[in-house]
Parts: sequence; C-alpha cells; structure tokens
Amino acid sequence: MATTRRPAGVALFGVERLDLREVAAPALSPRDESARDRVWNAAVQSNPALFDGPVVACAGLARTGPHTLCLSWARVTYRHYALRRVPGASALPSLFVNVVQPLDDGRVR
Repeated sequence: MATTRRPAGVALFGVERLDLREVAAPALSPRDESARDRVWNAAVQSNPALFDGPVVACAGLARTGPHTLCLSWARVTYRHYALRRVPGASALPSLFVNVVQPLDDGRVR
C-alpha cells in the first residue's frame, strides 16, 4: 500500500473562517538590529538588486474555534529576514498562503 508523504514544514488546515489580525512587529534589541543591518548591507553589496520592500511575516497562528483559524501578521521589510543569519536572533517566519475555494458545482477555484 502506497502512502502519501507531505514535505516537512507544510501544514494543511481545513478551515471555514480565517481571522487576520495585524500586530506590531516585535522590537529588536540594539544588538540584533545592528547585526541584522550588517548582514543585510553585506547581502546588498553582493547583490545590489536586492530590494528592502514591504512584506508581511507570520506573528502567530492559532485555532480559535473548531473551524476557525486566527493568523496574526506583522509588517516588516525583506531586511527582517536577514535575522535568520544572526546567531541567537529570531526572525518571524515567512508567510505564504494558498487558498482552495470550492464552487457550488463541486469544482474548486
């Protein structure tokens, strides 16, 4: 019997309601902020096409009911993800969402 395996780090949520809540991005310590900027500046020197534009990050995910999911998000810029290369610092995870919407005739959009 064949089994279906999901890639690590992928979660599927069957929800009927998604609550989106904007929250403030967590404050960084001066040390983490300085280290983040050093890492970002080095990356830009290697690739001047990098753009520090606005993105959203996942600040939290919780079930708030049997079919309800609450996703907290924060405004950051791409520079925020340079924290992934700073030992001891913690960056909010990236946010990527796919939605499958069922239609009345059984198809999905």
